[in-house]
Amino acid sequence: MSNFDRIAWIYDLIKYVVFGNTLETAEMGFVNDIKDEDYILIVGGGTGNVLNTIPSNCGIDYVELSEKMLEKARKRKSDLSISFYKADYLSFEPTTKYDVIICSFFLDVFNDDNLRLVLQKLSKELKSDSGILLVTDFNKQHDKPFLSWLMHLFFKVFANLESSNLKDITEVVESCGFQLKDTKLFKGGYIFSKKYSRHGNL
Repeated sequence: MSNFDRIAWIYDLIKYVVFGNTLETAEMGFVNDIKDEDYILIVGGGTGNVLNTIPSNCGIDYVELSEKMLEKARKRKSDLSISFYKADYLSFEPTTKYDVIICSFFLDVFNDDNLRLVLQKLSKELKSDSGILLVTDFNKQHDKPFLSWLMHLFFKVFANLESSNLKDITEVVESCGFQLKDTKLFKGGYIFSKKYSRHGNL
């Protein structure tokens, strides 16, 4: 099981050295679509950069397996109503359905079987009539093979990364019952931010 405790202290620096501010910019691609008083689930939120841009009237459940990542996220912003959970998402049991679910560089850590389990669980926890799923990740169609290989090697060694290769996440998301509503591309298309709804939510 992937766990980023060992690299939490240097994670944001690594991101900046390799990608500059691109990952944060992509992660916030559809944050403006979040409305006041939305209830939000953030899964695998890492050090919590996205918290700085969420409206203060929102309620948030923040699920992250790494305790050291959670420590950093807790320090991000104090005026949000956030419940932090140190948990494997597949074991997390929410008490509500969500208006918005945010998955930033989270889905790419799973092997094929667990990725589908995660997406099926997300589908059940998103409001079927109005909910949106925001996914930010790396784009298989614009792969940079050496960079992808190097990132997977690094995270396998230091974070016990479950995934072994860059997947076509978009294809899997849509096959699990989500409908693409909008897309923004970054770094020549290598990074994407996508907005989804449940099928039938127009």
